[in-house]
Amino acid sequence: MIPVTYTERSVREHCHALQSEAEHQRMLANLHRPSSNWIRCYAGRLGEFFVALGSNLKEFEQRGRPVTYDL
Repeated sequence: MIPVTYTERSVREHCHALQSEAEHQRMLANLHRPSSNWIRCYAGRLGEFFVALGSNLKEFEQRGRPVTYDL
Protein backbone atom coordinates (compact mmCIF):
# COMPACT_ATOMS: atom_id res chain seq x y z
CA MET A 1 0.00 0.00 0.00
CA ILE A 2 1.25 3.53 -0.87
CA PRO A 3 1.71 5.90 2.06
CA VAL A 4 -0.72 8.82 2.08
CA THR A 5 2.00 11.44 2.38
CA TYR A 6 3.73 10.24 -0.79
CA THR A 7 0.48 10.35 -2.76
CA GLU A 8 -0.47 13.80 -1.48
CA ARG A 9 3.00 15.12 -2.23
CA SER A 10 3.01 13.74 -5.77
CA VAL A 11 -0.48 15.17 -6.41
CA ARG A 12 0.63 18.60 -5.14
CA GLU A 13 3.76 18.48 -7.29
CA HIS A 14 1.73 17.47 -10.32
CA CYS A 15 -0.77 20.30 -9.73
CA HIS A 16 2.08 22.78 -9.32
CA ALA A 17 3.66 21.59 -12.57
CA LEU A 18 0.33 21.95 -14.41
CA GLN A 19 -0.21 25.45 -13.00
CA SER A 20 3.31 26.49 -14.01
CA GLU A 21 2.78 25.17 -17.52
CA ALA A 22 -0.57 26.97 -17.81
CA GLU A 23 1.02 30.25 -16.66
CA HIS A 24 3.80 29.79 -19.18
CA GLN A 25 1.26 29.21 -21.97
CA ARG A 26 -0.67 32.37 -20.94
CA MET A 27 2.52 34.42 -21.04
CA LEU A 28 3.38 33.10 -24.51
CA ALA A 29 -0.14 33.82 -25.76
CA ASN A 30 0.08 37.42 -24.52
CA LEU A 31 3.37 37.98 -26.35
CA HIS A 32 1.79 37.34 -29.73
CA ARG A 33 -1.40 39.31 -29.13
CA PRO A 34 -1.21 42.85 -30.49
CA SER A 35 -1.95 45.50 -27.94
CA SER A 36 -5.12 47.41 -28.63
CA ASN A 37 -3.73 50.56 -26.98
CA TRP A 38 -1.61 51.54 -29.99
CA ILE A 39 -4.56 50.85 -32.29
CA ARG A 40 -6.78 53.20 -30.28
CA CYS A 41 -4.06 55.83 -30.19
CA TYR A 42 -3.49 55.59 -33.94
CA ALA A 43 -7.23 55.74 -34.66
CA GLY A 44 -7.60 58.78 -32.40
CA ARG A 45 -4.78 60.66 -34.07
CA LEU A 46 -6.11 59.76 -37.50
CA GLY A 47 -9.52 61.11 -36.47
CA GLU A 48 -7.96 64.33 -35.21
CA PHE A 49 -6.13 64.70 -38.52
CA PHE A 50 -9.35 64.35 -40.53
CA VAL A 51 -11.21 66.81 -38.29
CA ALA A 52 -8.41 69.35 -38.70
CA LEU A 53 -8.30 68.74 -42.45
CA GLY A 54 -12.05 69.22 -42.72
CA SER A 55 -11.89 72.46 -40.73
CA ASN A 56 -9.11 73.80 -42.94
CA LEU A 57 -10.99 72.90 -46.10
CA LYS A 58 -14.14 74.65 -44.84
CA GLU A 59 -12.07 77.76 -44.00
CA PHE A 60 -10.55 77.85 -47.48
CA GLU A 61 -13.97 77.31 -49.04
CA GLN A 62 -15.47 80.20 -47.08
CA ARG A 63 -12.66 82.53 -48.17
CA GLY A 64 -13.32 81.74 -51.81
CA ARG A 65 -9.81 80.48 -52.48
CA PRO A 66 -9.30 77.32 -54.47
CA VAL A 67 -7.78 74.46 -52.52
CA THR A 68 -4.33 73.52 -53.83
CA TYR A 69 -1.97 70.84 -52.73
CA ASP A 70 1.81 71.15 -52.90
CA LEU A 71 3.40 67.85 -53.71
